[in-house]
Amino acid sequence: MAMVDEVHVKAVDAWLVRATVSSSTRGMLRTFEAALSGIWLRAVRTLGRVTLDAVAHRVLANAVDRFPFLGALQPLPSGQIHCNDLHLETRLVAVPYGDLVRSMRSVLIELLSLLSSLTADILTPELHAELARMPARELEARPRTSAIGVATS
Repeated sequence: MAMVDEVHVKAVDAWLVRATVSSSTRGMLRTFEAALSGIWLRAVRTLGRVTLDAVAHRVLANAVDRFPFLGALQPLPSGQIHCNDLHLETRLVAVPYGDLVRSMRSVLIELLSLLSSLTADILTPELHAELARMPARELEARPRTSAIGVATS
């Protein structure tokens, strides 16, 4: 991972403290999807789908190098990351919880770092605010997503 700004580490770590209140792996996957969805929706307005597609592919490729089990995640043509397919979810649920949390932390920090770099930190406050408004208890009431930003229920 490239050098990251400590502000992103703090924002993601604070999110993780709230997100890991849900101790199940499936709960963490839903929380992670919601966080990615929120970041995607905030960033796409400024950067557009083509740029976010490139960012999503890069972040996912880097993540798979460090956490091979994330190969179960599939980038869609829109740049969104699909992780709700039952087969993919089953593979991720089998991953030790601590490894899954570490991989999610890594993905979110790298994603925030890249988006901040691309926008000269203009989006940083909005992206951090998106993470901050997503405690695990709120996520239980949200519709489940099949891809970042696409509700299925």
